Amino acid sequence: MQENTENNLSINDRIREVLEYLGISRYKFSQATGISEAVLVNIYKDKNKPSVDFIEKTLNKYKVINAQWLITGHGEMLNNNQCNLENIDEIKENKDNSKKTCQLCSEKDKLINSLQAHIDTLQRELHRCQSQLDDYENEAPPGQKRKVG
Repeated sequence: MQENTENNLSINDRIREVLEYLGISRYKFSQATGISEAVLVNIYKDKNKPSVDFIEKTLNKYKVINAQWLITGHGEMLNNNQCNLENIDEIKENKDNSKKTCQLCSEKDKLINSLQAHIDTLQRELHRCQSQLDDYENEAPPGQKRKVG
């Protein structure tokens, strides 16, 4: 657990640190807290600071986070006196789910690339067949079209 008694992290930095510690994406965080992902993006880009509502929702969802540290930067990120196993289990589960999701996304990307290559091959074959058909029709005597099939 990190001690931050010098308050050298901005509140936006502390929010980023919380998400990193939790091992969740901005999307997952926004889903869990009910905070708009756009609000979170603005905090990540240092365009805005978190509102009281943002802090309240974060602390209500993740009780293991030390409110004093989140707001002021003083103390430790995690509550010493509250070892909330439910939140710790949820954090571990979120990390595991993120890894599984990343693996599934990777597999889907490979499948998409493979299917796209197959589509490209079929399109080239279709163009080649269309070209042959055009050549065949152009060889027909004037005024007559050859029947294909």
